[in-house]
Amino acid sequence: LGTSQGLHNAHYPLGASEGLNVELKVLMEHALCRVTTDLMAEASVAGTPLMSYSCHGSSVHCMRRLLDMSLWLSNNAVTEPGVIYTLLEQVMEGSTLSNCKDVFRWVEEHTDVLNKEVLMKRGKLIMLRTCNELLRRLSKANDTAFCGRILMALASFFALSERSALNLASKTNTANVTNCEKDYEEEEAMETEANAPQPVDRAAHQQFWGLQATFQNPSSVLSLDAFDKFE
Repeated sequence: LGTSQGLHNAHYPLGASEGLNVELKVLMEHALCRVTTDLMAEASVAGTPLMSYSCHGSSVHCMRRLLDMSLWLSNNAVTEPGVIYTLLEQVMEGSTLSNCKDVFRWVEEHTDVLNKEVLMKRGKLIMLRTCNELLRRLSKANDTAFCGRILMALASFFALSERSALNLASKTNTANVTNCEKDYEEEEAMETEANAPQPVDRAAHQQFWGLQATFQNPSSVLSLDAFDKFE
């Protein structure tokens, strides 16, 4: 593992019962991180997408092979269970958004294994931090599809009861206002209804979008009059 040159010949000789001792597990993690750094540098110099980079004319995609091997080592207790998540975080932090999309596709392909309790117990915080950092780098306007994929992955990794997904302090963003046209000019309303493929129920439209005011500030319905109106 000291160099990426022999990665295309890598195989997994250890059985699940032949895990390394603590010191060797630490050395293995450092070696995997070092090879990851080398591969990222080599792919950058070669101008090749990270997940498509092959060493010295080999047909093997080295980063994909490294991640596959690291996942196997983590899943079979040869190394610490959280090693694969550490490598994923390292790759995501040092890669372009284009490469991150390719790496995340690998994550989606291996969700069943990554989501195992023995692995997630040690790696869920790393995975959460990695995904949140990636979401911060993305544009909500231009990368909506990728943002959605990340959120879907997080939903599969974490249970609904996960504390990090709960609003324990009941904080709300009252500055996020959704404007709804409550009054229509008669002429404009007639023109809208005439061009609509099916009749427009203006009352239902206003009622539906009026719910946004409640979602924006749920505590506003705690008074008796407001709750009666909400019902």
